[in-house]
Amino acid sequence: MLRLGAECGLRRAEIAQVCSRDVMEDLLGKTLVVIGKGDKQRIVPIPDDLADMIEQKHGYVFPGRWTGHVEASYVGRHVRVLLGDGWSTHSLRHRYATATYMATHDLYLVSKLLGHESVETTQRYVALPDSRLREAMSCVKLLVT
Repeated sequence: MLRLGAECGLRRAEIAQVCSRDVMEDLLGKTLVVIGKGDKQRIVPIPDDLADMIEQKHGYVFPGRWTGHVEASYVGRHVRVLLGDGWSTHSLRHRYATATYMATHDLYLVSKLLGHESVETTQRYVALPDSRLREAMSCVKLLVT
């Protein structure tokens, strides 16, 4: 659950529904087909070791008590217990967005990976550290002098 949130940016409902048949391999590595809000499908690249763990489940990664998969609320409770107060699956999603943006500086890419229709929504997910603001000021200062 933690890796799917922190390393793939999945929502708690998306984590609950992860199934071994959702893992695909393309020319660049393993990807996960995610059905997000509004039944919209997106493709998210995932680490090979995580893909292997998912594939070994031969069905839902988090099966329900009787049939299907667990509820989103079950995922949310477990993540809160594991991470402690102040953390949630949504916090992991924000972490993923920020880390991905810091690595790529591509807000559109982050938006696609999160399954947002609008880049404006994604902007609220990305936390820019003060060091980036200072970096921007230094660049402007160099251009002026």
